Amino acid sequence: MKIISLCRTASTIARYYLFKKRTPLTISFLSTYSCNQKCKYCDWTKLDMRSMSTEQSIGMIKELKKNGVIKLGFAGGESLNRDDISVLLECSHKSGLITSISSNGKAIMKHIDTLEKYVDVVQLSIDGSQEIHDSLRGKGSYGIVINAIEMLKARKIKVITNTVLTKRNLNDLGHILDIASKYGHKALFQPIFHYGISENENLIETLKPSHYEMNYAIEFLLCKKRRSKTVGNSTAFLRYIQKTWGKQSVMRCHANNLFCTIDPLGYVLPCCFDIRRNDDFNTIKHGFKQAFTNSGKNGFPNNCFGCYCNAYIESNLAFSLHLSACINALNIV
Repeated sequence: MKIISLCRTASTIARYYLFKKRTPLTISFLSTYSCNQKCKYCDWTKLDMRSMSTEQSIGMIKELKKNGVIKLGFAGGESLNRDDISVLLECSHKSGLITSISSNGKAIMKHIDTLEKYVDVVQLSIDGSQEIHDSLRGKGSYGIVINAIEMLKARKIKVITNTVLTKRNLNDLGHILDIASKYGHKALFQPIFHYGISENENLIETLKPSHYEMNYAIEFLLCKKRRSKTVGNSTAFLRYIQKTWGKQSVMRCHANNLFCTIDPLGYVLPCCFDIRRNDDFNTIKHGFKQAFTNSGKNGFPNNCFGCYCNAYIESNLAFSLHLSACINALNIV
């Protein structure tokens, strides 16, 4: 992260704590709910598959920088499913935003030139060795991810991976870290948990590690983090999982204040797990600045029951000035 972005971030956080000034430093843009992969724990098919037009999306992106946004992350669904994704990534980059995208890897080859020109970091999903990954994300998907990593590295595009911790892959964490070591990237981890757009709760429960299993996995990752640079999570995040797994625990969440989400139809949401739409919070109807201002009335803090999303928890820890999370954030971006 450049010095100017660091200074703006520090200034924004100070204004938030001193004067309750809400400014979204980072935004997750769910540019589409469409996805070209069916994972065991997701069920995007229950959602509205419509999206903003190219012109509407560009208009929204161009508003972000002048309203305090530093980083825009494209997510979904699978953002690379959008026919106009190259145009949107170019717009984000040329608007001066740190630009990232999350992907399952299937369309990386098709968009590799665009990613090289306009994207600062690509996050890929990998859930274990070939057998485990393919059982969770579909036959052949493991090879696709490895090929995507190799293509991105060949173009010197920054890569991070994310792994959803389940009963099936806790013995494969070493394999994932070996891949990170081989290709020179950071590996992130987050537990599986139930939320509005996941599969049904009974299925999620069958995949959730026990308290003992999760504790063992986190101790393994903490040990590896002390010895190498491949574990991308902060120590604070890993300790948070260890402390709260299997318990009802909600940390102070800065969603809706210092970061937020924009859904495919332009609605400002606190995060991707609270998908309730309100016309007062729509960027197409009101513009981003007014929609975000209006979204302060959505009552989110009273309706959050906690999550284990890597990006959100790490952001909360960093914005709460946990040293390891602050340092970690600088290394990931």
